[in-house]
Amino acid sequence: MTNRSQGEMGRAQPTHGSWLLGSAGLVLGAMALLSLGGCKKAPPPPPPPPPPVIRQPDPEPLDVASLVQSMGVDARVEFAPSQAPVDRSLAEAAVHLADAFAKGDSDGLRKLLDKRDQPILDQLVTNEQWLDATDKIEAVRVVSIDSGSRLSEAPERTELALAVQDPDGAYVLVWSGKKLFDNWVFTAKPASGEERARAAAWDGLSPTALEDGGAGGVSAFAGVDPAVLAQLAQFGLDPTNPDPQRLQAFLDQFGEKLPPDVREKLRAILEALGGGGRDAGGGDEGGPPPAEESAEPGQRKKNTPAGPVTIPGGG
Repeated sequence: MTNRSQGEMGRAQPTHGSWLLGSAGLVLGAMALLSLGGCKKAPPPPPPPPPPVIRQPDPEPLDVASLVQSMGVDARVEFAPSQAPVDRSLAEAAVHLADAFAKGDSDGLRKLLDKRDQPILDQLVTNEQWLDATDKIEAVRVVSIDSGSRLSEAPERTELALAVQDPDGAYVLVWSGKKLFDNWVFTAKPASGEERARAAAWDGLSPTALEDGGAGGVSAFAGVDPAVLAQLAQFGLDPTNPDPQRLQAFLDQFGEKLPPDVREKLRAILEALGGGGRDAGGGDEGGPPPAEESAEPGQRKKNTPAGPVTIPGGG
């Protein structure tokens, strides 16, 4: 009994401090196991895909035929369907502009003009050019509106063109417009001096192409074989400012060698330029006229509601 007690008493008894250290070791070990287990945890699922984008349909252009009819304007006012805008205020402004020319209504036009253009109109009225130019009008057609403003639901600026038809043919007037509050005001821009048989023949060309120095004559040669255009250039004829005498001389010399459709196209262009039905004149037979003859004889001045313009061709 005494020996056992001494033996048991000789063993090291756990102290309170060693127990705490042991407990801390167990906790740290468990945490280490948990952290190792966390590295193998599966990644979170990917986020759901975004909802599909619903594309809004493009705004529909106005029915300009119905619009013109509902506005009660002059019967000579026309609107090319291909140039119908989306914005009603722009369409109505273009119709009012055309209506003022068709009626010869200088007071109505004055309200639509920028202040810088109003004195020019007053001068045309005073010297009676306004009356001379508008008295013979057969049709005024909205033939072009720039695509930026035409397709916009809330345009602030625009470029548009009117074709004015009278007994001599149809010429264009180009306008730059801006919206001031609820109203549109316009200022005239230099326009091509080309004439065509009817107002509708100008449909669809961009206002920029219709400006003076723009497509002008080039538009008349649209669709002509590039090889033929090269021949015309070698012959001294500039497609951007075609001289009817030179075109007549070209047809006299090379017309029978051209494909029939090209020959007819060039003859139609010549007729539109005021030529055709006459000899080439000047120079050697079948050759181009002397250069000095192509400067001015094929041009004439024409009074328009926006002032005088130079018309190629005619006499």
